Amino acid sequence: MTILTNFLRLLFIIIGSNVIFSILFSLFSSNFLKSLLDYSFFFSLISLTVGASLFVIEGGFFNGIRYSVKKLRKSSKEGEYIASFDNLDDTKEVYEEYPKKSVFTWTYPLLVGGGMLALATSIIAFVIN
Repeated sequence: MTILTNFLRLLFIIIGSNVIFSILFSLFSSNFLKSLLDYSFFFSLISLTVGASLFVIEGGFFNGIRYSVKKLRKSSKEGEYIASFDNLDDTKEVYEEYPKKSVFTWTYPLLVGGGMLALATSIIAFVIN
């Protein structure tokens, strides 16, 4: 139950901060409703992009790239010679070298909150026009 309440709390923080920033930025515009939709969509896309980036990092995508670059470096004679002078290429198996994935608390609330706001603002803008 605490995981769900923590998720919902973070989700409401993200949606609330997006809406508050959108209202603050829209106050200085001549067409309030149009700029509110524009800024809401913009801030929701930022949340969605940050959440997607955290999701990719959390999944270990860059760990695989680092591992493959180390293996590629050792595949040539020059790379083997250079690797003999440093300890950067003590390459083990990928599951031994990167055993634990990092977990971020904000990943899924950013994805869900940004996606919900982006979808809602897109539907509202479509209905208004």
